[in-house]
Amino acid sequence: MNAGGAYLVGERGPELFTPGQHGSIGAPTGGAVNIHFHLGGGADAAAIARHQGQIAAAVARAVAYGRRNL
Repeated sequence: MNAGGAYLVGERGPELFTPGQHGSIGAPTGGAVNIHFHLGGGADAAAIARHQGQIAAAVARAVAYGRRNL
């Protein structure tokens, strides 16, 4: 990254970052990553079964983000 340049960053949505000096942005590498999913209070077995496609898609997105260090 170049000092004074504007870069679009952000883990939870776009943020504009303008560094004051040259450098880089990176996530720490190595180690385990924990991902937590909270299913609402009414998430009984039948509700989980009905929404298993959405749950699987959310897990796949989280894994993809992790692979890209987001």
